[in-house]
Amino acid sequence: MTPKADRQYLNTPVQVPGLTLTYVPSHAVQDHLFAGEKIAAIKQLREETGLGLKESKDLAEALEVQMRKEFPAIQFQPKSGGCLGMGLILLAATSAAVSQLF
Repeated sequence: MTPKADRQYLNTPVQVPGLTLTYVPSHAVQDHLFAGEKIAAIKQLREETGLGLKESKDLAEALEVQMRKEFPAIQFQPKSGGCLGMGLILLAATSAAVSQLF
């Protein structure tokens, strides 16, 4: 993932309570968080740091908090829909089809 030319990035280390790690976040991780892709950010963190799932999740959340403080004017993109959204669409379609049969 290449850095976005028009985006600001954190260049300061993030300290996570309970971890002895100080991590300077990569642009790839920050791009995932800006885009609302927390799972992708956690996967990227695990790959970059070798941390476990819980530690990577804690680090991603701490990083997101710091990014929101540092860049309050930037609108983070919420991830919309997902599995729940698709499930609701399928449920509504199935209900409509069943109601037409009876």
